[in-house]
Order: sequence, then structure tokens, then C-alpha cells
Amino acid sequence: MRSPRTFLWCGDVTDEEKLYLATVEDLFSRRLLGYAMGEHHDAALTVALL
Repeated sequence: MRSPRTFLWCGDVTDEEKLYLATVEDLFSRRLLGYAMGEHHDAALTVALL
């Protein structure tokens, strides 16, 4: 028997003038799992987040 899903991750990138904030949140526990800030919206920002 499979156990019910207990996690669901959501990601977002927000820009505030000249700085980007990337976040990952667990929607079930509402915990922030990680974040990264950078001057460019690119793959390096995502890699830094993970």
C-alpha cells in the first residue's frame, strides 16, 4: 500500500528593482526550503537555490 503524499514543492522568482529572489517552499508544511538572491535571472540563480 502506498503512503499518501506528504510533500509538494513550489518555486518562485521575484524581482525587486535590480535584485532577484528565488525561493522553494514545501506547500504542505509551509516551510521555506531554500532561497538565493542574485543580480541576474538566469540558470546560475536556480542552481544556487538548489
